[in-house]
Amino acid sequence: MIRDGETIVLDSGTTALELARLLRGRPVTVMPLSLHAVRELADDPDVRLLLPGGEPRPGELSLVGPLALASLRALRFDVAVLSPCAFGLDAGLTAFDLGDAEVKQAALDVSARAIVLADGAKWGRAALAHVCPAARADVLITDPGAPEDQREALADLGVLVHVAVPLESR
Repeated sequence: MIRDGETIVLDSGTTALELARLLRGRPVTVMPLSLHAVRELADDPDVRLLLPGGEPRPGELSLVGPLALASLRALRFDVAVLSPCAFGLDAGLTAFDLGDAEVKQAALDVSARAIVLADGAKWGRAALAHVCPAARADVLITDPGAPEDQREALADLGVLVHVAVPLESR
């Protein structure tokens, strides 16, 4: 769902880190919002890596704060790939940290389209900080653990819902 040559702002979190690994060897431009993803892509000669400013949050090493926001607002991206902390049809995309939510919102604001990565365990939950409504996603990629009725309701709102099958199930 990401084409060669596209510009991508890549969210923090373990799911986004997995996507960073899949982007290796692809001719894309990526601004990761996590130092873990930066490490993953830093030595790849095919990926053009843009580094945002910001303050790394402990553990997750997501970049937050005024420097991260300024970096995002200075650019435009083809796609924002977000991995919310929690997801629900009513609550939308949410994050545990206020600074993280603000960075996710800014990433959406500067991107032409939004791909949301939300495994089934995140569905039907809400975290502290609202990021955006569920229908703000253009594409939502999830796993078979996401409730089918909620996947259908989201599709009815115009979101392309894609259920990825785990590699070990193939």
